[in-house]
Amino acid sequence: EIPIASHVISKELNQTTHIELHRHIALGSQWLDLSQNSKVTLFTHTSMEYMGSLVRFAEQWQGPLSVAIYVPGVDFHLTKLYINYLQDCHSQLMSRMTVHFDFETSNIPISLGDCPSNDIAMDKLVSWRTEKVIRFLHNTPYPNNILRNLARDAVQNEYLMMVDMELIPSQNMFQGLEEFLRKNETKDCFTCAYVIPQFEIESSAYWELPKAKKQLITMIKSNLAEPLYHTRYKPFSHCVQGYKWLDIPDRIRVEIAFTTNYTFLCEPIVVIRSTAPGYQNEFRGFGFDRASHIIHLYLTDYSLHVLNPLYFLHLGRKLDAKMSQKQYAELEINCIHLKKMLHQLQPTNRKDVCADLFKIVLPESFTALKLVYLSEKLAL
Repeated sequence: EIPIASHVISKELNQTTHIELHRHIALGSQWLDLSQNSKVTLFTHTSMEYMGSLVRFAEQWQGPLSVAIYVPGVDFHLTKLYINYLQDCHSQLMSRMTVHFDFETSNIPISLGDCPSNDIAMDKLVSWRTEKVIRFLHNTPYPNNILRNLARDAVQNEYLMMVDMELIPSQNMFQGLEEFLRKNETKDCFTCAYVIPQFEIESSAYWELPKAKKQLITMIKSNLAEPLYHTRYKPFSHCVQGYKWLDIPDRIRVEIAFTTNYTFLCEPIVVIRSTAPGYQNEFRGFGFDRASHIIHLYLTDYSLHVLNPLYFLHLGRKLDAKMSQKQYAELEINCIHLKKMLHQLQPTNRKDVCADLFKIVLPESFTALKLVYLSEKLAL
């Protein structure tokens, strides 16, 4: 691998948020060739404490991968250490990636040792974090969409897919999508969004991940898995219709299982053309960072088509959790951004998406998303 420092291809300052962006700070040896010869790139974002998921994530995705990492303060150097570790100890995975992040200086150890396990490497990195950085991360909204756009901008394929690091792709997803996206039926649809369902599985099943849809169905019948958000935050996944997807027989080749309608707050994972709208940088921290992108697609006439038999897995159940004061503040700001975005798009051929608020019943624990609160913030 070429040393990281020689891969700093471009650097720019985001004037809105004062975040310095470094593109292609680590570029895998196969990434350019893969990008030129394949149809789809997966892009994602993370911060240092979640980087340990990258190995498991990349093992399941055989295509090009673009990763943007949030690295304030000493985290820049700690993340650079981890990228060096991946290049030395997981070189096959790194060969398919391009990595981007920001820059600040600080003194830290210069080595993780002689190829420790991924878990040990991450434990060391987190232990070296300074109190200053920990306080900064606690008090500062995470720049979700800036990072997504940073990773997305590197994509050179006809199609792309944004996936958060906590999810794991089903086996052979890249190969299945490559074959599907080369079919004639996809050639002329420029506003098709191909949905891949998500499922959450019990932490106890971590070491026995399903290798195919049939095994996933067996886990669901044993109450070890269910569609993501189905029990606690159903509006977030309602449009995917996970149980309808489960009733459709498994297939060897990827195909469209059914077409579905957008429902407000739904946040599906979609494969879309690289000409599709990007993410709104204004959304930072908690609330509407992903949903605003799907709303944008909906208001610009994108249609949703659920694919079979591909899926993503979330390790562990999505539990009810009380929102922090910081999340309340971030949600309130993001509600204002969503209202501005809706005004800017001026949807004339769609019903007002905010009207769907009054049809939604949300868990009591998800206090900040109660109808009265949102209807006041989003009233147009």
